[in-house]
Amino acid sequence: MTILTKRLSGLSRSLIRKIKKMIYIVSTDRLLAEALEVILNEHGMTDIFLSEALPNEADLVIADADTVDLPADRKGILTISADKKKGAYLMRPFFEDDFAMAVSSMLPQSDLYKATPRLTKQGVNYKGKNISLSPIEYKIFKILYSNMGRCVTISELLTLFENKNDSGIVPVYIRFLRKKLDFAFGERLIYTVRGRGYMLKFP
Repeated sequence: MTILTKRLSGLSRSLIRKIKKMIYIVSTDRLLAEALEVILNEHGMTDIFLSEALPNEADLVIADADTVDLPADRKGILTISADKKKGAYLMRPFFEDDFAMAVSSMLPQSDLYKATPRLTKQGVNYKGKNISLSPIEYKIFKILYSNMGRCVTISELLTLFENKNDSGIVPVYIRFLRKKLDFAFGERLIYTVRGRGYMLKFP
């Protein structure tokens, strides 16, 4: 059974250890529950509990509407289903990044989580602000984001362009990104590693 159709890299390990949310995945389908747990782990959410019954308390409940009876009030419950008639929040199969974004949008937003840059479908969210990026800007930021705290070389970034021999194109788009992000957020997120490439980090 196809559950997911794409994988998106998570945050750096140092950041993952800082994000703590109590999330329950409720389903009698163990394979589905474990697959969802892996995605959440990769996106920095580590306090995950698997259950076949709805819990009394949690920051978020992810419920499989195909195997679990749900209450009329679904507040705080992210529902998934392969059956359109169930009126679920997400229909299976779905993209992993869509699932991760749905989860993060429903979580109580702590100050730490608000201060963590997050990918959206067309840009980046940081400090409560959504910034739209062009397709190539998004691809560059996504690679930097997936390698947060590590230098991404110019050669790696060049793989995003048709002309892979024009190394001068990378700094041009880095400037475009910095102009958007620095102005919007009031601080620098993308740093130059002289002679090598660029690194995404935040205070």
